[in-house]
Amino acid sequence: TVADLDKELFYPVGKTIPDFMNLSKLKVRAQINSYGDRLTSESLNSPGQRFTGTVTGSLIEGFFENEPKKYSGENSPPFPPDYGKSPQLKKYLSNEVMIESDEPEIKDMASKITEGSKNSWEAAVRLSRWVAGNIAGVLPGGISAINTLRTRGAECGGHSRLLTAFCRAVGIPARVVVGCMFTNYYSGGFGQHAWTEIFMGESGWIPVDATINEPDYVDAGHIRLGEIASFRPVSM
Repeated sequence: TVADLDKELFYPVGKTIPDFMNLSKLKVRAQINSYGDRLTSESLNSPGQRFTGTVTGSLIEGFFENEPKKYSGENSPPFPPDYGKSPQLKKYLSNEVMIESDEPEIKDMASKITEGSKNSWEAAVRLSRWVAGNIAGVLPGGISAINTLRTRGAECGGHSRLLTAFCRAVGIPARVVVGCMFTNYYSGGFGQHAWTEIFMGESGWIPVDATINEPDYVDAGHIRLGEIASFRPVSM
């Protein structure tokens, strides 16, 4: 059986945005099915993203207004950081399936990349730039963090898992989030996408996207749904 996954994971809107990686503000009306996290109207609001609408079962209906602020690194935690007294961050520092942060190869590479970093943000951006510059875009690619490192190719999930594993390996909390992003493919539209959020102490969770070479920010075309979520568009 052959399936056209583009129809499942991509929704064309017929509008192109030149230089979309510098998109600073976006408003989109959307109907999206998302499976995984138990989403609510409140959970779809995050720093830089405002959602107005309803969530009924898996169906999201409403408006997303995105205007992310680029983090400057101000008040970044020291490096290496110490989150031993923060039990709520334990899961974001731990090894897990497909994010193998305790693999010696991952730990060794992360240590080499971050050696001499002045603070946690500098360390995180170094890791993000390394993933952006050294992991090619391949489908399906390595998928897991360790296989992505070994094969040097992955789709967005592999890029995001490797960066997350790198951060955790050096003591920086990180997590993968899923949603969609605007792209100029097919004359413009939204496709399922994953990226990374990195914890920066008082400044909270900072999103970055190593897959498309946004190593220290995400553009406004990113719509965040959740940590365990999927993008099944109905209309946008």
